[in-house]
Amino acid sequence: MKFNFLSFLSFVALLCCFTSTTYANQHLKLDSGSGDLIIASAMLDDSTNSSSIGDSSNGLANGGVAPLPTSKRMNGVYERKIYQEKQVIPYEHIREGDVFWQKRIWRLIDAREKMNQPFKYKFHFPNETFFDMIHRSVLSGEVTAFEDEDFITTLPIDKVKSIGAGVDTVPTIDVITGEVTGYEPRTRELNYDLVNKFRIKEDWFFDEETSTMQVRILGISPILDKEIGGTITPLPMYWIYYPDIRKVFARKEIFNPKNDAVRMTWEDIMEFRYFSSYIIKESNVYDRTIASYSNGIDALLEGERVKNDIFNFEHDLWSY
Repeated sequence: MKFNFLSFLSFVALLCCFTSTTYANQHLKLDSGSGDLIIASAMLDDSTNSSSIGDSSNGLANGGVAPLPTSKRMNGVYERKIYQEKQVIPYEHIREGDVFWQKRIWRLIDAREKMNQPFKYKFHFPNETFFDMIHRSVLSGEVTAFEDEDFITTLPIDKVKSIGAGVDTVPTIDVITGEVTGYEPRTRELNYDLVNKFRIKEDWFFDEETSTMQVRILGISPILDKEIGGTITPLPMYWIYYPDIRKVFARKEIFNPKNDAVRMTWEDIMEFRYFSSYIIKESNVYDRTIASYSNGIDALLEGERVKNDIFNFEHDLWSY
């Protein structure tokens, strides 16, 4: 009886081992099959994303702007979301009755100056300059371009594409004789390196409610250095209404040489006046620029006079 009981226990133990081994093999096969399904699903998703990206790039190509490059991995020790999620703080409402003094000023920012290096150089990801950001926003339809500084006539995207572009006639030269055998047309694209200046239109006013002198930027215009008759002539490409592009400026960060964790945005640069510029025009009865009656160092001194007049006006409002 004892022998039979031991045999029964041995049989039960072998049966349990066989059952667990079979279950483990089946579970392993199931996991392997699931892995194959996951891999196949991932490959299908990648192919779908690739096709959708291609479709979107074609759509963007029709709009005249290519998609920005994106990193395939997290480029840092943490995910940076502050600037992508930053919202524009709306301006405080100004009542007409509280403004008893106002002066309209036009300035010129030269990106080749040392203080204005962020405007020209590609310091920030995804390696686009100040003009790249503005031009991309216009071509994508996110921001509207205007022909005039009064923001009356809109500029279609097709005309924006044609600015600085065209067709050049290039001679074809025989490599053996060195003689010109003919001419062929070649398409010329806009050279972004020729955009080195930006015109700013702004209003200075004194608010009685807060007893402060304030300034509001109204418009920005990129200036293209175009060669006409052998002479470099600065031509305004288009005008951008500044409140329209503030939301774009707020999401673009600027390189900070002191701390990479805390960077400014283009909106901070414009609102805090972290740029160098000189006055080229003030509101006047002739509607003329300073360059129309002065040039060289005299034009710079005239711009400084306008700036000092605004400073002295505010200073004289207070008693010490």
